[in-house]
Amino acid sequence: MNDQPLKIYFQTDLVPLVFKGEKACSLLNGQLTNDIKNLKTGETNYNLLLTIKGKVVADMHVLRNEDDFEVWVPRIFVEKVLDHFKRLAPLSKVEIIRPPGDGKNPPRSPFSKGGCLESERIENGIPKVGVDVTEENLPQEGKLDHALSFTKGCYLGQEIIARLHYKGHVNKILELLVIEGKEVPEPGTLIMKDEQIVGKVTSSTFSTKYQKPICLGYVPYKMKEAGTVFEIGGKMARILERHPGPSTTLRDLSLNNPVTGS
Repeated sequence: MNDQPLKIYFQTDLVPLVFKGEKACSLLNGQLTNDIKNLKTGETNYNLLLTIKGKVVADMHVLRNEDDFEVWVPRIFVEKVLDHFKRLAPLSKVEIIRPPGDGKNPPRSPFSKGGCLESERIENGIPKVGVDVTEENLPQEGKLDHALSFTKGCYLGQEIIARLHYKGHVNKILELLVIEGKEVPEPGTLIMKDEQIVGKVTSSTFSTKYQKPICLGYVPYKMKEAGTVFEIGGKMARILERHPGPSTTLRDLSLNNPVTGS
């Protein structure tokens, strides 16, 4: 277990969408996974947009201002998020504003300061939505439970998420693995166990910390214990006992008091 303070993993290349109107809060709270209603002015939290079946469409940070909400969305998801909310906004009398300047010179995101390298992200077991977690995945498969509220009531995809939380578990789960040798496996490389395909690699890098290749990848839930051995690209690999990870590094962030990890 690493006892050194973690660098916060701030996302980069985020685009702000401003939601204005009396029902902006209820619109966001009914569509996103975290508790928007109880945010105080100046507070933020990390959210997901799901399909009705609970699969992950996009992630984002929501900041509550005195008169509106800023929703900071990774650029790759902006159009998808806009399309989703523009269908609902007129019914709620909510105005969605995409501020100018988010092209070549985007406004500076409050979530992009002090970021870490991609290798550090993987070393600390932090999933990246769109890479490690896609529309094929449930949030709990990617260990994104910190983006979920189980107390606020209904939201899009909530029924599936709540059922898993209270009555069961996912079939596969994202884990951090260290691999013997020096060759870094490509994303998509199969993870094998007893000559059977059990999962695949989603992110990979060479770790200066472990002096070996490491990767994030999905394995069966029943095989998720630290030390479990697999084969990746013909090399032995094992699950690392990772730092508390995303629940520490991407939990509810306050702009006035950003989390630094522990």
